[in-house]
Amino acid sequence: MSDASRSLAFAVLALGLAGCETYQREKADLIYGRGQSQRLVDAQNRLDDARAEQLSLQEEQLMAQEELAALETELRQVNGNRRTQRDRLAQASRQAKISEAEERRLARELDLRSEAFNDKALELEAARQRGDEGEVSRREAELAEMRREIDQLNREIDIMAR
Repeated sequence: MSDASRSLAFAVLALGLAGCETYQREKADLIYGRGQSQRLVDAQNRLDDARAEQLSLQEEQLMAQEELAALETELRQVNGNRRTQRDRLAQASRQAKISEAEERRLARELDLRSEAFNDKALELEAARQRGDEGEVSRREAELAEMRREIDQLNREIDIMAR
């Protein structure tokens, strides 16, 4: 046999063995893997893990969107209430139920509390975006206290504007 023939035979044998090695590995996987290739099982496990993570992230995103929508609704309520109460104060002042000074004082207090509520709501959303659970808890507690203060002020305005 010539050197060229030997080289060609060696190349064919090497390529055949390389192809055979993949085949042999797959065959062993099927035999020892009880019918499924171990690489296929591993790939399926990685896919299942990725799908579970994706589902978890989608659930987190949905919760965040619901929390944001609830916060936006509450902000609209607070700001709508602010306009309504300011109108009631102006009407009470025109009807001489309260003095102009009292109207200005209550309107200023209502504005300050409403603006502070808006600021805290923005801080809460920023803390949620950062994932800072401790800060989220603090901001939620602060907002709850501010809601109580605004409700108390609204009751005071309701009594005076009757």
